[in-house]
Amino acid sequence: MRTLLFGLAVFASLGQPLAIADATLPESKGAARGAPGYLVTNTLPWARVYIDGRDTALSTPIAPRRHLALAPGRHAVMFVTDGGMRYETSVLITSGQESRLIIDLTRSN
Repeated sequence: MRTLLFGLAVFASLGQPLAIADATLPESKGAARGAPGYLVTNTLPWARVYIDGRDTALSTPIAPRRHLALAPGRHAVMFVTDGGMRYETSVLITSGQESRLIIDLTRSN
């Protein structure tokens, strides 16, 4: 399991909403084929989660029991708070493994 803790940079655009079934996203352009890996994430304050520019229709926290299944590979992750702050980072998803993003957005500026 990989846990990443860090501040984020401002992201320019939101992208288009994505319909999510069972919290699984299709492969991104840079993602490898194979069994999915999993993203668990939490932010302070809570925020809407976008993956590869697409709205997941989920907000943090995304707990281990509700993890987000993603294709293996690097994915762009953006968080948008209710106050309109937008932050982005990336995460490397490994097949069959859980990656965690735990981010204090109040310290990123």
